[in-house]
Amino acid sequence: MHDDLDSTSALALACSTALRLGGALYVLAERAGLAEPYYLADAGLRAGLRAAAGRTLNQGLLQQARSGLSVVRGSYSMGHAIAFTQAGFAVIGRVLQALEQPDEQYGLPEVLALAGDAAVLWPDMVDPEIDPGGSLVTYERASQIDARRALEAGGVSELRQVLGAQELTYRRLAKSLA
Repeated sequence: MHDDLDSTSALALACSTALRLGGALYVLAERAGLAEPYYLADAGLRAGLRAAAGRTLNQGLLQQARSGLSVVRGSYSMGHAIAFTQAGFAVIGRVLQALEQPDEQYGLPEVLALAGDAAVLWPDMVDPEIDPGGSLVTYERASQIDARRALEAGGVSELRQVLGAQELTYRRLAKSLA
């Protein structure tokens, strides 16, 4: 699925994967009183997505993003979503690392696998409207495919549109957790 991508496309998909999961992670971090440091990590991912669209990547912002992620990772300890949350933070960490030390594919195969691993750890069934089988894993796989199709069809701007809906779905899932 990813071996024929150029590095810019791989960067866009890696960032969008982390941001998609971030829809849930933000809600969970906010509940834990960690919204501000999480927002720094999110800002780094969004800067990476902008870089995939041709903008210059702000290295200072990436440093702040890694610091924010470190705070959230070290402080988050709430509820039955902790395994998913820590796995999601690992996805973000891998993308931020790749942004700071880019390689040809921005670690995309690893990022996609880590996102699937995080989805396995979702602590609850998902709404049948999201996945008829109640599985976040199935939804995450479909989201990865949809993101790639959007990127190939319309570039980063089309990817952003698909990503927005995916983030909202993850956000809804996190808000529905007791």
